[in-house]
Amino acid sequence: MKGRLISQLILLLLGGILGFIFIECKSLTGTLIAMIFLSISIHASEGTTFAIVPFVDPTITGTVSGIVGAGGNAGAICYGFMFRQLPFQTAFIIMASTTVASSILTPFIFIDGHSHFFSPCRSLSVVKEENDVVLTIPPAEESEEVVGKM
Repeated sequence: MKGRLISQLILLLLGGILGFIFIECKSLTGTLIAMIFLSISIHASEGTTFAIVPFVDPTITGTVSGIVGAGGNAGAICYGFMFRQLPFQTAFIIMASTTVASSILTPFIFIDGHSHFFSPCRSLSVVKEENDVVLTIPPAEESEEVVGKM
């Protein structure tokens, strides 16, 4: 989970920065390059968002996914009205600022039972049992072992 959150932070921050760069581009070539990398980073951050969704509450993954998707649609409507009512550069500044602000909030996502942004990394113990490889993650605070098969 920690890696997913770090990926989310980096990609959202990169998307926000590229949004500011896109606004300042004066040439067509620079604008296209900035737009391509902006699009890649934003779409990748959407992927990291939906990579986190199943862990929020595994019993209602569909509901959580629907809420996250609906939030994206609501944001699209808000930004659509913003681009309609405001000057182009102002709307892009607000959009890029919102993206940077959401990246700054990423470290504060805590999901029960999973590592978070500020938790120390734990090492994996690899044990080979007959035909299976078992990865054992040492527990952080409890005495129980978490075991998963690969």
